[in-house]
Amino acid sequence: MKKKILSLVLTVCMVLSLLPTLSLPAAATTMTYYTVGETSIGNTATEPSASASGDGWTWTYTSGAGTLTLTDAYLKGTVNTDGHSYGAYLPDNTTIKLIGDSTAAGGTVSDDSKGSYGIYCKGALTIEDEDATGTGSLSAVGGKAVSNVSDGIMASTLTISSGKVNAVGGSGLYSGGIQCGYTLDVSETADVTALGGDATSETILGWSCGVYSNAVTLSGELTAVGGYAANGISAGIYSGISAPAGTATISGGVVTAQGGKCAAGSSCGMYAGGTFTMSGGLLSASSGTATTSSALSKAPTMTGVVSRTGSYSDKFAVYGSGTTYSSDNILTSTLDLSNNKTSSGWSNSTNSSGWKWDYAEAGSTLTLKNMVIVGTNETASNKGSFGILGGGNISIVYEGVNVVCGGTSESGDSCGIEVEETGTEGFSLSGDGTLIALGRQVSGSSCGIRFPTGSGTGGFNVSGGKVIALGGDAGESTAPFSCGLEANNLTITGGDVTAVGGAAAGKDSLSAGAEAGAGISVSSGQLVAVGGHASGTDSVSVGACSYGTTIFSGDANIVAAGDGYGIGTYLASKTAVDFQLGTSAADTVTVTAMGGTAAANSDATTAISNKFISCDGGTYTTAGSAVRFRLVDPVIAVAHDGSTFTYYTSFAEGWNEAVGTGNTADTTVKLLANWTATDGSFGKGIGFGNGYTSSTGFILVPKGKTITLDLNGKTINRGLTAAQTSGEVIRIDSDSATSGSTTDFTLIDSAGESASGKGDGTTGCITGGYNSGSGGGIAMVGNLIYFIIKGGCISGNKTAINGGGINSTGSGIFIGMYGGKISGNVAAGNGGGLYLGGATISGFEASGGSIVGNSAVNGGGIFMDESIGIANCTIRGNTATTYGGGIYSNADGIHMGGTMVVSGNAHGASAVASTTGDAASGSGGAADNLYLTANTTVHCLTGAYALTSGASIRRHTETFEVIEDIRLHTLQSGLGRFQGFCFDTEGEELCLDKTVIASGKLILQHTGVLGTDGVEVVALQGNP
Repeated sequence: MKKKILSLVLTVCMVLSLLPTLSLPAAATTMTYYTVGETSIGNTATEPSASASGDGWTWTYTSGAGTLTLTDAYLKGTVNTDGHSYGAYLPDNTTIKLIGDSTAAGGTVSDDSKGSYGIYCKGALTIEDEDATGTGSLSAVGGKAVSNVSDGIMASTLTISSGKVNAVGGSGLYSGGIQCGYTLDVSETADVTALGGDATSETILGWSCGVYSNAVTLSGELTAVGGYAANGISAGIYSGISAPAGTATISGGVVTAQGGKCAAGSSCGMYAGGTFTMSGGLLSASSGTATTSSALSKAPTMTGVVSRTGSYSDKFAVYGSGTTYSSDNILTSTLDLSNNKTSSGWSNSTNSSGWKWDYAEAGSTLTLKNMVIVGTNETASNKGSFGILGGGNISIVYEGVNVVCGGTSESGDSCGIEVEETGTEGFSLSGDGTLIALGRQVSGSSCGIRFPTGSGTGGFNVSGGKVIALGGDAGESTAPFSCGLEANNLTITGGDVTAVGGAAAGKDSLSAGAEAGAGISVSSGQLVAVGGHASGTDSVSVGACSYGTTIFSGDANIVAAGDGYGIGTYLASKTAVDFQLGTSAADTVTVTAMGGTAAANSDATTAISNKFISCDGGTYTTAGSAVRFRLVDPVIAVAHDGSTFTYYTSFAEGWNEAVGTGNTADTTVKLLANWTATDGSFGKGIGFGNGYTSSTGFILVPKGKTITLDLNGKTINRGLTAAQTSGEVIRIDSDSATSGSTTDFTLIDSAGESASGKGDGTTGCITGGYNSGSGGGIAMVGNLIYFIIKGGCISGNKTAINGGGINSTGSGIFIGMYGGKISGNVAAGNGGGLYLGGATISGFEASGGSIVGNSAVNGGGIFMDESIGIANCTIRGNTATTYGGGIYSNADGIHMGGTMVVSGNAHGASAVASTTGDAASGSGGAADNLYLTANTTVHCLTGAYALTSGASIRRHTETFEVIEDIRLHTLQSGLGRFQGFCFDTEGEELCLDKTVIASGKLILQHTGVLGTDGVEVVALQGNP
């Protein structure tokens, strides 16, 4: 016997010695970019970015340390410049903080020399729950790598201090849930599941391991399962990957390690190449089918811990505290309760632990507390072995940590727990402890927990605690299956469930993490369901498989992966049927799915009104990389010609549909959420300027379209902090022709509308543009454009030339402002708020809204080469470095009417603009509301307006000050050619024709006579 054991260990060691020590990316030293999802956070040759953000994540870096905070984020794997794919590539000394349920997925790579990683850290990585409550989770999934590494997480050193981490390797030459060059440390408050994928090369030694590291330090919860390895090794935990081999230490927690099937090589639950010590916690280890296999590669050096069942060289072994797991808590034969109609007390009466059976006709309860049960090995034909065998209508309650393992069977099945019924009886699992259930490798089927209802309709419910259900390798008979959980109706209403199927080699075989004949429902807690390798004819591997209705809802977090499908939903006829997300509008369920054939065999749907399904990272047909399904609110709505709105969960998809080439309708687009550009780009397609040769990324209103954009209180933010080509937020396009159809664009904000239908600009906003050309917020290109502003705010945009807010230089362009606000924009040239240049049909008309707090060299509020009409509008708090704080006019006329305010504007290098409605400030700034160049006439239109004492008008280089309040009136009929100002003071009026003043000050006298030094042409009339 000793010679046999020694031979087994030596064989394992020989195989392991041929494996690579650490599979690092081949070009890691020449990596160009650190990334989070598709966003770069710095060049690896220099310091990472100090800060960055994206959908669901923020990044900060200071003093050599980085922090990545994930809030329900999905990080899509992209191929970096080194050819590898990363959900996130992070610098040394990074901490990931978890809020909610996040996913990081490596993409598929076709280059044989490149790998795929959910998370890759170039050094030390720490993962922790943001508030240390353990509610935050991260699912990191490697994608398909043809002949290289696929890891859920790779780092030099990895410390998981709190939170839930699910790390799943994809298919490749080497596949690991977690791979560390030095040490993996799982702390006391951490809960980690690490699963290896398929390593399918038959000619090169590969490996599939849950954990692959040089050293491990474990005091928390770790479930590690190796996947299928065609040639090499499959191990739950592999410690000691390089010389000198590191130490494997278990000081507490619950460690479950299972090796998978290895067609030509070794399978080991836990391999320790260096020193292996255990001073606390519970370790259960098992191996899969292989040429050589063992639960452990060596026995640990134990302090306060003893072997509770099996030897390290057996295929199954448990190590734990001799005090907690006394002989009264160990059962090495099947606990058969199928016909037990009597009750019994605790098996360990000394400390009320072990097992207790409470029988009742209406439903019986089995309570387990720190119990280890191993089923009786069966040699009889077609007889299965079970750790626990029960009848229907039974509840199992678990306290402490409990391990239940089926025995071996020469021609039957093996299950950790099997409960049978044929009627309506149910089966439930609950408690605040941990239940580990394992099936062994057999010639038949193997399940961690099975509730085979046959013709019955009873349900299998899990409502609390932690359940780990691992199927063993199934045999090569017809239609065998290996499942973590198998039932008719499977319902999970709470707790954390990990269900992993083993390999299945027979014809029509199935390997599934969780399989249900009539349906699956998960409404709370977490389900990690992973199918194993299915190699028989017409066999399939599925993470979560159902032949009925499948519903994921509530706050549940689902991770499902399989060689075939992550999620497989079928009718009884094996016809694919959609699975459902959500039962309530408040549901926050997330489903991460990956399959070698497809993420799912059918799409996700929802019956919740005003909710939609988002499939992050692809579609349900995506193969080889993980996608995430979740319930989302629509972000944009589109209606054509007054029809009902169609809702979209993607801004880009909605906008492209609205402005598509086939659309000739009057179209309304309504924002339902804030729209923020990613890396300066709003999207791709016809709606984002992809036809332009220059760099794009702006939102495009294509030529000839009629579009109304309703901001609806939301913000469109391009987020540019430096000038770039085509850096405007929105471009309105048109032909170069000066006649023909126009491009019509109307901006409204229904959330800020008054009864008149006009907005005040205090809610919805267009911001974040920074153009190296002209037009920071809105840029009009071409001629024949009709642009109407009724609401919203164009604010916080910049340009290196003209038109910080709006730029117009074409012919036949009309801009009408009847509401809203243009504020806080900056032009390095002219026109901080608006730049109006070129020859137009109607120019600019403002009969509402406000232009405040903008800055430029000339024309802080407005710079005009075109005639404009202004009424019922406020122009205030704007500044110019040179002239025209409020308005700078090169045009032949300004038409004023209504109740308007042009005041509080200033010029001068020290003048400070105000967006709050206050006057511009700053020592040394001079009042400058209106600057008129030669040949400019101010036309009085309708209404009455005040020029208050202290107001100023500039013409050329002269300033004219109003020293007494003046009212400007509409000129009445009969005044003939007089179109200029009409001043009313002390009951007398003065009309001036054309140019008003050439030089000097306007001195208003009570007698109605003007100082002659200030007037060139004077024509007096009586009161009209």
